[in-house]
Amino acid sequence: MTKRYLNTRENNEGMEEKYKEVHIWEFPPTEIFIRLNDEFRKRIFSIIKDNFVIKDFVFLINQRAEKYGIERNYNTSNFRSWRVGLKKTKEKTIEVNIPLWVLIEISKLLSDSSSPDNKLMKKAEKEIEYYAASGNSLRVNDPNLPVLFTPEMVSVLFHFCGDGHIGTGTDQSHYRQTNTVNLKNFEKKLRKCFGDFEVRIYENSKLLIPRPITQFYIHHFYEGELSSSIGIPEHIKTLPKKFLVAGLAAFIVDDGHMSDALEIYSKNCELAKDIFQIARKLGYKTSINKKYRYGKFDTYRLIISSESLPQFYKDIKSLSKEFPTCDLASKMAYLEQFIRRKNRKWDRRPPGKTKELIIKFLEKDLNTANELATKLNIRPASLREHLLHLEEENLIKRVGKDGRKVIWEKA
Repeated sequence: MTKRYLNTRENNEGMEEKYKEVHIWEFPPTEIFIRLNDEFRKRIFSIIKDNFVIKDFVFLINQRAEKYGIERNYNTSNFRSWRVGLKKTKEKTIEVNIPLWVLIEISKLLSDSSSPDNKLMKKAEKEIEYYAASGNSLRVNDPNLPVLFTPEMVSVLFHFCGDGHIGTGTDQSHYRQTNTVNLKNFEKKLRKCFGDFEVRIYENSKLLIPRPITQFYIHHFYEGELSSSIGIPEHIKTLPKKFLVAGLAAFIVDDGHMSDALEIYSKNCELAKDIFQIARKLGYKTSINKKYRYGKFDTYRLIISSESLPQFYKDIKSLSKEFPTCDLASKMAYLEQFIRRKNRKWDRRPPGKTKELIIKFLEKDLNTANELATKLNIRPASLREHLLHLEEENLIKRVGKDGRKVIWEKA
């Protein structure tokens, strides 16, 4: 993909950003299969029949297959299936879609053009009902074409490096998130960037990703091949600020933890270094170290200092005005809570006041430690100390759990 991700144009209010467009002919040509609407598809093949002997036309297609590394020889039966959009077998009738590379070459032949961005291909892009990969892959219906190279689209790549998985071959790509807010937010990102698709969620946490979408990312960001240890491509790390903020936020949604500072975890050394470089480039005071468990290496831990969190918060709020899905999703509340603590007018309450307020809140309703910390505008760690003291004094008690969070009430 070209390194020019943003174009600018002048309007009455000054310079306006215009994101790079990625057209269908720039998708991986041998991996994508196109479903054109019936009327437009029949019109194209009617023009072919009027201007070519079908055998000769198929011969031309087979000649052009070589530059795509296609060794298969197509015949007139294939031509008929593409034209009709169906193939009948003894058991059933199945839909047959046109390989993207075939559609590109058809457009060149009918336009007498050597360029894929010819008039016919531009028209075809507008007439696509859906596109898919080979086999029974999930389709992208009513696609958003051209795809725009936005911070939102780039943030999906960071999710792949976090809780996502890019499958190859028959291995299904997916995104796993136990938090339903984060899972829904990722689904929204895919829909806004690419279009509609059938939602399949397994184990209440594993969202299957249409294969043509992952093929798009492999093609454009990893030059068609994945390494065993996926990381952030070098040219992505040189993108303008808003792209990097979106990417960092996406990774934090998956592998970040908010406390007195912002901690980010990864077992992948190169990926951890990539995220560290991005955070530092954005001007955030960041450190990186190894975290050990029982004396053995566990993971790499990045820490964005509390000094930098107000600026990070401003950057996130500014970005999410244009791209609402590019905030911290369920973790945004924790960052906002930190900012409220940072901006509060007082440093410490009078002795005993915080405990008094905890009991007052628990008289009215059941609460978790995080809920109480939000209401009292104090650190969760400090709040838990107060809870333990009050529990020892038999003034409050535990009544159950919400997931892993303890629920408290007045004794």
